[in-house]
Amino acid sequence: MLLIGDRLERELPVAADAVRQVYGIGSTLRQQDCGAFFPPRAFPGYGIIRDLPGLYDALHLPLGKRVLILTDRDLFLGDQPEDDWIFGYSQGGVAVVSAARLRGKEGRPQAAMTVPDQRYRDRLQAMALHEIGHEVVRNPRFTQAQWVNARTGHRLALGLHCTDRRCVMYEIVDLRAPPPEEGWVELGGERRADAGLDDVLERRHPGWLCGACHEAIRAGDACQEGPP
Repeated sequence: MLLIGDRLERELPVAADAVRQVYGIGSTLRQQDCGAFFPPRAFPGYGIIRDLPGLYDALHLPLGKRVLILTDRDLFLGDQPEDDWIFGYSQGGVAVVSAARLRGKEGRPQAAMTVPDQRYRDRLQAMALHEIGHEVVRNPRFTQAQWVNARTGHRLALGLHCTDRRCVMYEIVDLRAPPPEEGWVELGGERRADAGLDDVLERRHPGWLCGACHEAIRAGDACQEGPP
């Protein structure tokens, strides 16, 4: 797997170590500016990579080669600044993790580190494992997830996720689970009020994955499109 640091450097071996230990996937590390592939939004932030053939061409890789990009760009799936931001996503063999909101105590983009370094490393590893997991974990029990804004009714589809709250493949929408008056995650039609990254870290399985997800690892399979 190619692991790219887009305006990031020290995070590369942190993510590579987690991916190797959990999925048995080795990584080649590279620093490269990928700004040309993240479209800017009308507000501060970036959209997801749409031009996958162009990205692979720029990386001098065959289409479908597994790639993980770590970036400090704040990413959005849609045009709602309050609801549509994401920690990462995967599509067509390319997984992306944004560190923009991992450095602070609240889920807002920031450049300065305001949490202990170990907390930042744990968050980064969790998101790298989550996004690569969408490529290599074939758990048939995954169910559809979506974020629901309680005030506006806005819904953001988030794809298939594990229902085990201790698994790194559980859905994550903020650093801490939002209060119910702000919104919730619907997972398989059930309301969940515990979809916080730090919440998952504090209760996670020792091996990151639940038993069903661990048994469903297919690291050698061809890449497939996955959700956030």
